[in-house]
Amino acid sequence: MVRIKNRINSPVMNKNLYYIAVILPEPVQSEITQFKLEAQKLFNSSKALNSPAHITLVPPFKIEGKYETILKKYLDDTLRGKKSIYAQLNGWGKFDRHAIYIKVEEEPRLTQLRNLLLERYEQFLDKNRNYDKKKFVPHVTVAFRDIKKDIFDEVWKYFSAKKYFRVVKLQDIAILKHNGRKWQIFYTYKLGM
Repeated sequence: MVRIKNRINSPVMNKNLYYIAVILPEPVQSEITQFKLEAQKLFNSSKALNSPAHITLVPPFKIEGKYETILKKYLDDTLRGKKSIYAQLNGWGKFDRHAIYIKVEEEPRLTQLRNLLLERYEQFLDKNRNYDKKKFVPHVTVAFRDIKKDIFDEVWKYFSAKKYFRVVKLQDIAILKHNGRKWQIFYTYKLGM
C-alpha cells in the first residue's frame, strides 16, 4: 500500500476536500431532493442541497489533487468483489438541534463496508478527530447547519410527521469532491449484483 506523507493536518497548499459515500439510486434520489427543497422553501435551510442524497461512509478529508489517482485505486481495491447491499430507509431522526435526516435501518454489511473504508483511508483523516467505528449512525441528511435554532422544533415537527419508507439497493459508492461551492461526484465504483 502506498503511504502518503501528506496528511490532512500538514501545512501543504492546494488541497482539495473529498468524502466517500453511498449515492442513493433513483427514484429515491429525487424524492429526497424534494424534501431538501421543502426545507429550503419553508425553512430557508438549503445546505443539504449542496450534495446528492447519500449515506456518508468516510467523512470529509483534504489532500492534494495529485493524489486523486490513489484515492480511486484505494476505492477500486477495497470494493473489488463486494456485492450490493439492500437497506431500509425508515422514518426520521435528528442530531441535537442541528440536523434532520432520514434514518437508515441497521445493516451489518453497510457497517462493515464503512469500517473497511475508514481503515483504508485512515492516513487521510484528521488525526485530531475520533472516528469511532462503533458509533456509525447511517442516515440521509435533509436539513442541517443552516436550520435556525429558534425554528428547529417547527422543522422537526414538519418532517417527523411525514411517513417515509423505502427499500433501496446500495450499489454506487462514490468519491465526492468539493468545488468551492458544492459537492460533486468525482468517481464512482459500482458494487456487483
